[in-house]
Amino acid sequence: MERIKLSRSVLQLSLILLLFASSFINAGTTGKLAGKVLDSEVKEPVIGATVLLQGTNYGAVADLEGYYYINNISPGIYTVVVTSIGYHKVTIQKISIKIDQTTRLDVNLTSSSISLGEIVIQAKQPLVTKDLTSSSAIVSAEELKLMPVENLNQVVNLQAGVVNGHFRGGRSGEVSYLVDGVTVTDVFNGGMSVEVENTSIRQMEIISGTFNAEYGQAMACIVNIVTKDGDSKYEGSASAYVGNYFTTHTDIFQNVNKANLNGPRDLQLTLSGPTQILSNLTFFLTGRYYRDDGYMYGQRYYNVSDDRPTFPIAGNQTYWIDHGTGDSAFVPMNPYDKKSFNGKLSYNFNRWKFSYSAFWDDNWSKGYNHGYKWTPDAIKNNYRTNTIHSFQISWLPSQSTYATLKLSSNYHKFWGYLYEDEYDPRYVEPNQGSPITGYTFNQGGNETDRYNRYTQTYIGQIALEAQLTKEHKVKIGAEARLHTISNNWKTIRNMTEGQIDSTGNAIFTLGYSNPNTKFNQSYMRYPYEISAYIQDKMEYDIMIINAGVRFDYFSSNTDLPADIRNPLNNPNFANAFLKKDAESEYQISPRLGVSFPMSDKGAIHFSYGHFFQIPSFENLYSNYAYIIDQTSSLSSSVGNPELKSQKTVKYELGLQQEIFPDVSIDVSLYYSDIRNLLGMQILKTYEGFTFARFINRDYGNV
Repeated sequence: MERIKLSRSVLQLSLILLLFASSFINAGTTGKLAGKVLDSEVKEPVIGATVLLQGTNYGAVADLEGYYYINNISPGIYTVVVTSIGYHKVTIQKISIKIDQTTRLDVNLTSSSISLGEIVIQAKQPLVTKDLTSSSAIVSAEELKLMPVENLNQVVNLQAGVVNGHFRGGRSGEVSYLVDGVTVTDVFNGGMSVEVENTSIRQMEIISGTFNAEYGQAMACIVNIVTKDGDSKYEGSASAYVGNYFTTHTDIFQNVNKANLNGPRDLQLTLSGPTQILSNLTFFLTGRYYRDDGYMYGQRYYNVSDDRPTFPIAGNQTYWIDHGTGDSAFVPMNPYDKKSFNGKLSYNFNRWKFSYSAFWDDNWSKGYNHGYKWTPDAIKNNYRTNTIHSFQISWLPSQSTYATLKLSSNYHKFWGYLYEDEYDPRYVEPNQGSPITGYTFNQGGNETDRYNRYTQTYIGQIALEAQLTKEHKVKIGAEARLHTISNNWKTIRNMTEGQIDSTGNAIFTLGYSNPNTKFNQSYMRYPYEISAYIQDKMEYDIMIINAGVRFDYFSSNTDLPADIRNPLNNPNFANAFLKKDAESEYQISPRLGVSFPMSDKGAIHFSYGHFFQIPSFENLYSNYAYIIDQTSSLSSSVGNPELKSQKTVKYELGLQQEIFPDVSIDVSLYYSDIRNLLGMQILKTYEGFTFARFINRDYGNV
């Protein structure tokens, strides 16, 4: 693969130029309505018929063939009104608009010479989606209300081919999460950063098959979420529930054999409507508080300050003195607390739409540590805060052209410790309370490490979409992402280890190792990405084609030892203290999807594509200082900033078929050839010290 080298300053200049002079990438957040308006008697086109979406500014006029289309409609349920001089007005209710799909609506108008009055029709959701060129599932806000789910992950896990966050045999990090067309994936570990509350979701698309060129940085699935806007009327809701864990298996799960209110406690509030500040300025707000003490309990036989038993008689371990001072109370060891807020302001002005969205959540939890089951106060607190600000401008210069500008700032912070003050006197010696054998629990002591990491990502997007002809709808674009990755970890050390006082007791002096040593590691890096695509959706009577190509470029923007076998910079060997710039990479990804509607009741689709994903950044930069234990046994590992993107080539063949009224089947056959998955390479330094590093070596077929 050809490599490219760019400096960060060049990228920043490129980003500015792109934002103001070019077209950027835009993940699908809208749908399309299209069809024909005909005379019900003679079946001739009704030229000039007006098609309007009630309650919106969207509309179209039928052409010489009676054909009309309305692009860039936010997903949801609409009422369509069709009128023409000399014909009765027709109103069609419950028309569903879906992300990235065309809803077909053909309308027959009746001459006004026939006394009928206004005609109102209830639309029926088609069981076969003719323009579906790969497997996807659409979940609407109405469907979410009926589902027995608490969060987004549970909704995703209900879809076909998904098992605990794994899509069609892929790894959990092979998914890209988008909110209103902007990624919210935390690039450090590949997980979804912020949790969008179910009450904020207008519609969600889960693409588990191949996906169009507009989507990148995913190999298994795209989860595309479109959030709600406020309306012209005030609306609000409130919900709350409490739960309880219960089992009779108290030998495994202690303290969950009784009724109490320590299980899940959930409170959600939503409010939306006009702001009364400006006409057409609306808001949507969602707030949630969630608390769960969990189902894993420890029993406080020991306090942190206690130590393991002593044996007063040398050589006799049948008699000992226990130093436990605990009160035997049950303490939750996997509690979780979350506060979240989703807010959106939307303003429509002529052919412009402005929107600002904010997503925030604050989380606290503890991770169960079986070793401290008898000293449950010893485990550290874990904190997480996510904040996303997104500003979007949409411009509709004509019925056939649509452009958007999107800017986003994503901030994800994780930190953890037992006590906030790193020199808190309640900390005890790292080995205190550790059991004499490995077959029992710690009897005192505490977890000693602390960490603090954050990811700051700036994203810029501009998209241009045009209906060039009745058959061709073209999208073009590019995207730039600038990242800042900061990671710090350290653990307590006894700075007077091995020293004893006048009474023979060990002296403990709380401290930490010097930075960039084995027990105190940190780094800050500035990787960046650029991508672009062009895509054409071709809609014919006999077939629908989605064809496109995507370009991705990535730079880890760092250096590494010139000789990987001399990471300790031993001057007795070549290339000591020499560094080299990590090589950047790019790839080109073709995408193709074709649907063949056999009739109104059946369609076959085929799709093919190349999909790339940058490995999680923690695997690029881990142990950046190249601290290697000087031993022949494997106890050290390092990251690799020259890791290649992981690659999947996917093929899919699918059938949609209506078999009975209101009953259909959707069957897909798929094959994925997965390459460049991460593995470990075992290396030796010139001195003979063994260490491992990440490389692209694994592969698979699904």
